[in-house]
Amino acid sequence: MMTLNHVNLPVTDVKAARKFFEKYFGMSSLEGTSDAASFAGLHDGKGFTLTLMENKKITPDFYPPVFISAFLGRESRQLQPCTND
Repeated sequence: MMTLNHVNLPVTDVKAARKFFEKYFGMSSLEGTSDAASFAGLHDGKGFTLTLMENKKITPDFYPPVFISAFLGRESRQLQPCTND
């Protein structure tokens, strides 16, 4: 079995995205990246690293309409739809 250990996401606002992943996913900033405006590295303490890189060219149609992400939660009521509409 393979284990995913790293994903890079292009974002328009690195600091806001970093705060989102820290607050809602309990991730922690990698040393030296917590104040950077154009790059952030985060980890979950279980071997997974998420990097966020600034890309000001991202528009609402940047990600394809079938780009899907899923999250595990303790209860289904924890999940709420999130759209850009």
